[in-house]
Amino acid sequence: MEGMGLQYRRSERERLGKIIDAVSNLDYRELFSYWITQETRKAEIYYSLAQLSGEVTWDERVSKYLTALYNESIDRAQILLRAFKEQFPQEKPLQLELPSLEVELSQERLREMLYRGSFKEVLEYLTEIEKLSMEVYRYLEEKATDESVRKLFSQLSKMGEEHLRTLEDLQSTLLDEGQKESGV
Repeated sequence: MEGMGLQYRRSERERLGKIIDAVSNLDYRELFSYWITQETRKAEIYYSLAQLSGEVTWDERVSKYLTALYNESIDRAQILLRAFKEQFPQEKPLQLELPSLEVELSQERLREMLYRGSFKEVLEYLTEIEKLSMEVYRYLEEKATDESVRKLFSQLSKMGEEHLRTLEDLQSTLLDEGQKESGV
């Protein structure tokens, strides 16, 4: 956790550690179910940020990028749900009593960053969320017993890489423009 790009408060690190411990003990079907929920919640984060970006008068490109990321996360959740139904045809995804890894870290932190106008921190945070998603997809890919499911998780990991590039491009574009405007 220390290697993550953002410095988390002690309480956040402790909460994250507990969630990671719990998630690491899930079996394949439970983790699959859990991650369907995670993608949905991540989409909610992107949607909220897109809405808030207009309120805090960010560059309109930010809202467009965040809306695109929201739509892609919804697509990933739907892809995961279809794959779950194919792999477990007689079952519904499990409703686990585990907090969301991403939302647990994001709620209070993102609100602070948004209203402080710290867009760089918001982008760094979103980048960390995507990196975490990619790690989970790679893990699920390794654990999958069905080749089509393995390919699915590989595809989802690649989609995460695209999200990462989008976020990095946005950060680079906006920060470069900010430096030009400030004469740096």
